[in-house]
Amino acid sequence: MSFPATAPNASKLPYVIRTTGWSLGGVIVLCGVGLAAGLLLFVAFLGRGHAVSISGLLIQAGALALAGICALRLWRLKDPEVELYPDRLVRPGLISPVVLYRSDIEGVSRIYTSRSGSYFNVVALPGRGQSVTFNGRLRSDPVFAEWLSGAPDPTLVAKAADRAKVLADDRYGSTEAERARRLQWATGIVIGFSLVCAGLALWLGFMEAPAPLSLVVALACLSIAYALAGASSGLIVMWRPQMGVRPPALAGFLPAAALAFRGLATVHLLTPEPLVIAAAVVGLAVGLLLFQQSPMAARRLQSAIALGVFGALLAYGAGAFADALSVGHPDHSYVVAVQGKHVSRGRSTTYYLDLDAWGDRPAAAVSVSSNLYYAVVEGSSVCIDHYRGDLRLPWFNIGLCKTAPAAAAGG
Repeated sequence: MSFPATAPNASKLPYVIRTTGWSLGGVIVLCGVGLAAGLLLFVAFLGRGHAVSISGLLIQAGALALAGICALRLWRLKDPEVELYPDRLVRPGLISPVVLYRSDIEGVSRIYTSRSGSYFNVVALPGRGQSVTFNGRLRSDPVFAEWLSGAPDPTLVAKAADRAKVLADDRYGSTEAERARRLQWATGIVIGFSLVCAGLALWLGFMEAPAPLSLVVALACLSIAYALAGASSGLIVMWRPQMGVRPPALAGFLPAAALAFRGLATVHLLTPEPLVIAAAVVGLAVGLLLFQQSPMAARRLQSAIALGVFGALLAYGAGAFADALSVGHPDHSYVVAVQGKHVSRGRSTTYYLDLDAWGDRPAAAVSVSSNLYYAVVEGSSVCIDHYRGDLRLPWFNIGLCKTAPAAAAGG
């Protein structure tokens, strides 16, 4: 069923929906606190007078930006959440209103839930407008629900179309029933493969298998994933840019991702700047690529930024792991005194040892595993091995001293 260009309830329109209730109160409180905090922080740093620094200017700029955003959000509360007309909807934007015509709407996605609440998307046809995200509670508004009647769910449409293509493809069997069975078999194979890859990723990430063996396992999973996709003649896919019924073998990347996070968490680079620059370039490229290809214009910027940052972290971790891949004899070894230790708790727990100066490095806190953290006490010593690195990026390994110390700290 095609979405009609004119609303079925045209006689009741135009129709305005405004922010009310707990949502309105929450926005007022949150933005009011943000506005006050931004102004107070700006005034506090402004009162320093002659003590001007780059960090202070950055903090002042950030405080002003926070106050400005919160003030703009409070000012926009006078505007409606959405205005409905027989042929279009209008929603206030940051600079100018977002207008989406009914004739340009592809469909309406089902309600989904995130940490900040429930939402749904009114999806625009490619190149015909900007998709708009709405609060899930608006689906219960009777006029808005009637205005959206007749708009299909693009996800369900894509799945039905993909399934119809599979069942009509002679490569997957001589009859429709046989093609359906092969699709079911392919789904089962991918589920089993995904469970195996997830288990291997956990093993590689937490059990710290030898680096050469870890690399072999990760490459084997990637190779099997591509082999499954190639042998199935497209019934199993590697990437799924749009929703469909063909199972993706993306789990083949999990062991490699585990190694990247292992490199990110355990390899201590002494000169990480070249790798940071390379990872930033990779993250920017990933973000731009996803931003260009994502069909969901309303959320593609947020998704591109998040996945770009994730890609940059993976790139950095992969480079760090590759730099420490072949561990031979260290260039130098040091015995370093532990001045103290502390724990940082947030979404994850990080353990730190406060180390004395060693080599040409000043005294600093170093993140370590929980096992090493609890194995040493303040005033004891740990051993640090310095390596040149396979990518010529020096790094060091820290652990308990297994033998009598051969070199003193700084020696």
